[in-house]
Amino acid sequence: MLTSNCSNCQQEIISSLSGFRKHHSYQTALIRILDDGISAVDKNEIVGTLFLDLSKVFDLVNRDILLTQLSHYGLHNNNNWFKSYLHSRTQATFISGEQSTPEEAVAGVPQGSVLGPILVLIYINELPFVLSQFMC
Repeated sequence: MLTSNCSNCQQEIISSLSGFRKHHSYQTALIRILDDGISAVDKNEIVGTLFLDLSKVFDLVNRDILLTQLSHYGLHNNNNWFKSYLHSRTQATFISGEQSTPEEAVAGVPQGSVLGPILVLIYINELPFVLSQFMC
């Protein structure tokens, strides 16, 4: 069962990520940015902010990286299930009532699913750590 293997997943999703989390929103993210910025100015520190547009992240998730990250969170026993869930998916486009030929979706997570937002959070969870390596 997934929940028994992932009891620590929610605890390991870092607190600075606000999307797709209960009691978090863009407002809580903005409040944190303002609070951190004001605190840094009060300490005469340099303040910089990087805003990233993650609107296409659901379409661009590298599935192999995601599967590695899922193993990190203790879901290695379910790796075949996740691989099956993520791979061999097709997508098509409807324009003026006409459907294009379905093509294999080589990246991304299923949109409109319950797991999609959770998988995206796991995928981007390390982003603040990577960005912090470039701080002055």
